[in-house]
Amino acid sequence: MKIAKLYLISILALNNGLSFSMDGKTELLANQSDNTNADSASNILNEASMPEELAKHCRAWIAENKELLEEVIPLRESISLKPIDIISAHSKFTTKLANHGNASTWNAALPIEFDGKKYFVKFAGPVNLAYTNLHSQKDSQGNYYGWHQLPDFPTDLKPVRTYQTISQAAHSAILNRAIEQNHIQDKFFVPKTWLVRFRGNKSDLPSDENCFIIQEAALDFEPVRDRNTKTISPRLQSISKETFAAAIIAIKGGTLWDIGSNLQVHKQADQFAQTDLEQPNNENAENFFQKNEAKRQHNVITGLEGFAFLCRDALKEGIVVKTQCEYFKELLLKDPEFGNNDQLRKAVNY
Repeated sequence: MKIAKLYLISILALNNGLSFSMDGKTELLANQSDNTNADSASNILNEASMPEELAKHCRAWIAENKELLEEVIPLRESISLKPIDIISAHSKFTTKLANHGNASTWNAALPIEFDGKKYFVKFAGPVNLAYTNLHSQKDSQGNYYGWHQLPDFPTDLKPVRTYQTISQAAHSAILNRAIEQNHIQDKFFVPKTWLVRFRGNKSDLPSDENCFIIQEAALDFEPVRDRNTKTISPRLQSISKETFAAAIIAIKGGTLWDIGSNLQVHKQADQFAQTDLEQPNNENAENFFQKNEAKRQHNVITGLEGFAFLCRDALKEGIVVKTQCEYFKELLLKDPEFGNNDQLRKAVNY
């Protein structure tokens, strides 16, 4: 058991860098909301319809893949938080989804195609669900568990309702809102993202056990930072300083905490994009969505720092982005909410 726990710690440490209803109808929840507060999950996840033709294809896909969905998206009561069981669940998850072209290491990102248009089916994997569970339960001292406490946490913890998958729709909503309100659609792109309920009833609260994401594939974009080599794309030097400035709006408005690893750049146009919209897996489920203001600010700071590190590394690699990076720095240091943050002031000292 000790070996299993230590192995799981290494998995979690690596990862931390980071409906078909009973009556046969599909519940589809929109990625938009109208005049709602960002911290209201029920408002952000307002019901609305995805395009009817897409909804029809989605229903057919669910029916065809219902057995797969039932197997890889477990009901909460069937989840075990014992380290050895989490390791086993992760192994089975990755093996099963490898046969479906999964494009993600820790979660599901399954490529699908409807009428010649490409999409991804996305949902959270076992390790992320375990991690957010640990950060949603308290020990005997009233402190929340974390991955570093795995050797000591009780193996009989009961899983709670989590929102890792759901968070992608919520972040899509607030990011879209920020983009539209600031008129930066030509500078920052987020693909259309829908939350789909595939099991349970309409009255059931959307959660990781009954929903998945459908997201348009952003085929015209490529990663700014290569996931394997960690080098920066030369395309960055063709991006204007105004688009660098738009990244600040997007990070703040969409709480893009992991933009340093997941930012994408258009292959030809002057535009950034973000497709990975999942919240950090160390979020307390009780605080969904963004009920903890200190944690929200921490996530924004992490995102702004990540973008600053992209600038730093691009300059080190000789990519000609000094003007853009200096403009980003200038605007960030003038930001009324985060400009005086010591962590960020240090990050832009490139």
